Amino acid sequence: MKSILISHSNIEPDRTISLELYHYLSSRKIDCWIDALLKVGDWAEQIGKVMKTAPIVIFVASKNSMMTETADEVLGEVEYYHVHRKEGKIIIPFVLDMQYYLNPDDRAYKALYRFGANRLEGVFMEKYDTRDAAFERLVQLLPHWVSKLENNPDHFIYERGDEALVRYEGSDSCVTVPPYVNEIESEAFMNNESLINVIIPPSVEKIGFRAFFGCSNLVTVDGMDGLTEIEATAFDSSGIESAVKNGTYNGIAFGWAVKGDTLDIPSSTRIIANEAFRYCGAKEINFPQGLTHIGKVAFADSILMEKLRIPASVKAIGRNAFRGCRKLKSVVFEGEIPLGAEDAFENLQKLISTEE
Repeated sequence: MKSILISHSNIEPDRTISLELYHYLSSRKIDCWIDALLKVGDWAEQIGKVMKTAPIVIFVASKNSMMTETADEVLGEVEYYHVHRKEGKIIIPFVLDMQYYLNPDDRAYKALYRFGANRLEGVFMEKYDTRDAAFERLVQLLPHWVSKLENNPDHFIYERGDEALVRYEGSDSCVTVPPYVNEIESEAFMNNESLINVIIPPSVEKIGFRAFFGCSNLVTVDGMDGLTEIEATAFDSSGIESAVKNGTYNGIAFGWAVKGDTLDIPSSTRIIANEAFRYCGAKEINFPQGLTHIGKVAFADSILMEKLRIPASVKAIGRNAFRGCRKLKSVVFEGEIPLGAEDAFENLQKLISTEE
């Protein structure tokens, strides 16, 4: 499904109503952005990307929204949306107060009214008894617009039936990976500069090498709840690379420079990416409860590591995760030995310790 942008001024009542709308849509699994909540990268750059590419824009306006002194300025803004509408974008004015457009010349009011109400693509507070009634009308209309914006299934190229997504060939700004995909293969979205948001369903267990490499406009990646394995390079040279390089993203640890003798993995971490901390210089690793998977070669060749305590929450450890850790003398498993542990260590049985 493609995305909705909710654009508003950071004042009242615009902000409150916009947040209500955002949470309403999100609770119904409708993908949307609100400009005030964009966090990744430079705000001005990101909002520009989303404004340009999101196929639905809900424009929230009240009399306080802009300090506009002339009708010509408002007409210019309305014309901006007209241009994008000609390109296929759906623009929905949600006008909280018509006084916003009552300037010395009422041409602006008439332009906006023709732009929205006469084409049944706007909601105007003056037509409703209460703000809640106008809000309800808006959310009643949205499924009609959203239903037109699903990704074209022909743009997804698979192997192994439809379990492995080999390549996405579309140019949608928001892509929802189909719910039957188990693996996003290497370079599946590589250099897709149209992509701003991707939604990864719980069915996806693995994301391959450089899967989103070069997706320079990528702002957010949602989902990944079923993920068990991901390459540390999955988002290299993408729009979220800066967030990834800073440590964790959506519960995945991609690795960072280690200072000192101890490496503390954040408590929110569920998965450690393949090769995330290879050549790590720490002597001791503190893993959080809640960590479920440690990737392949994740801590390989960490030659100073001396001891490990693996939480009971860890279900699987990737092959060669601790290969080449020559000083490692002790491994304590707080629960059952995870799947794959025998292939993750050299001489595991000699390392297992019962020390508390």
